Amino acid sequence: MSVVNLDSLDLSVCDRGGSMKSVLDFPKQFDEAMNRAFVFDLPMMRFGSVLIIGMGGSAVGGDILKALLKRRSSLFVEVLRGYELPAWVGEDTLIIGISYSGDTEETLHSCEEGLKRSSKALLLSSGGKLEEMALSKGIPHFKLPSGFQPRAALAYLSVPLLVFMERLGIASFQRELEETLSILGEMVEELSPEVPSPSNPAKDLALWLYGSVPVIYGDEGIGGVAAYRWKTQINENSKQPAYACLFPELDHNEIVGWTTDRFKGVFKVIALRHSSENRRTSLRYSVTRDLISDKVGGWREVEGRGKGETSLLYSLIYFGDFVSLYLAYLNGVDPTPVNIISKLKDEIKRQK
Repeated sequence: MSVVNLDSLDLSVCDRGGSMKSVLDFPKQFDEAMNRAFVFDLPMMRFGSVLIIGMGGSAVGGDILKALLKRRSSLFVEVLRGYELPAWVGEDTLIIGISYSGDTEETLHSCEEGLKRSSKALLLSSGGKLEEMALSKGIPHFKLPSGFQPRAALAYLSVPLLVFMERLGIASFQRELEETLSILGEMVEELSPEVPSPSNPAKDLALWLYGSVPVIYGDEGIGGVAAYRWKTQINENSKQPAYACLFPELDHNEIVGWTTDRFKGVFKVIALRHSSENRRTSLRYSVTRDLISDKVGGWREVEGRGKGETSLLYSLIYFGDFVSLYLAYLNGVDPTPVNIISKLKDEIKRQK
């Protein structure tokens, strides 16, 4: 079977849902989200912890905020993907509910429960029941633009959280956000479909991954957030399995799975690296690679770009978004539809 030529794509055929357009527009979305968040009518609040409630693509903004606050603030931040609130949530907790559609079952349930314990809240959605909840309870609501798949609305789901933390005096992000915007613009020029495969590292990596199951490694913190985003983007866009694991934890369990070469023809490793890694973690990348490289189908590394952690993280995420789309085209699938998720939601509703 012949391999799809990534340099002669007809996006009107292979990408009818317009996923590539959304990815190419990401720098513009990033800029718009930042500007809108700085002028949003945000009330001043004092709080000692933050609980971010969301599912799927709507929860990634919480992961990003948590990772980027780790070295900047002592504020306790947790991301909830599910129905049950932690026992520590109380009046001193800021509840941030995020649902792109505004109708995510788990998010609505947990926000309702959270608002019974705390009056401090921010809700983000493009509409739906979450917006209705905000209006009925007098809670600030940041309106997201409609027309996107949640995973394609990452800028709107994440950048406002960083801006809000700056405006609330928790941490400074503006300079790093501006650096990130500049780097994202450079990446569009390098990774877009018009750039041929020999000069396009995202196409090259997708071709290398084609026919294998990607295993993405990152470090605890920003690399781990990027690795999980890569995994879910390959799941949803490329319509195939992918797995993610974190250093240093993987050196205490997963590495043992590579003591045989029986799976060499199945898995390939992508290691996400960045200049902000812990020195000991960097050593673990190197030693682990040397120990398992002959047991996997290959090991490649992708480097984050920029000086600040914000640009390092978003650049790793953005590179992975391109890879997931090129891999979708190689797999012969339209990246946009997620029919099995729609079927699952319908069945869950039916069995209520």
